Amino acid sequence: MAEQSVDMVYGSALREAARETEKEKEILADAKDVLAVMNENEDFRKFMEYPGISASEKKEVLENIFAGKISDVFMNFLLVLVDKRRAGRLVQIMRVYEHLIEKEEGVSYGTVYSVVPL
Repeated sequence: MAEQSVDMVYGSALREAARETEKEKEILADAKDVLAVMNENEDFRKFMEYPGISASEKKEVLENIFAGKISDVFMNFLLVLVDKRRAGRLVQIMRVYEHLIEKEEGVSYGTVYSVVPL
């Protein structure tokens, strides 16, 4: 339960930063790119999640890989996550962020049942 609260706090904070800079979709695209790299490279994901590696080492690796490829706002957000030891929650935080954007845009999901094929 506390982890959901943490996800909401960070997701909301990122949403506010994105709104202020008017880069909501760019940040979402950046996040998907970073998450794709983490999914494709299990060693990188484990490196980022491992608590025994210092924040400075993780930040250096992030900057080497993503500097100039993602927005400064999202890069700074990743660095804050590393400093606060929340990098392992990135997937959940980005789910919250995406949900907040969809909610604001009026997007809703549901299931359609039909007696005839649609």
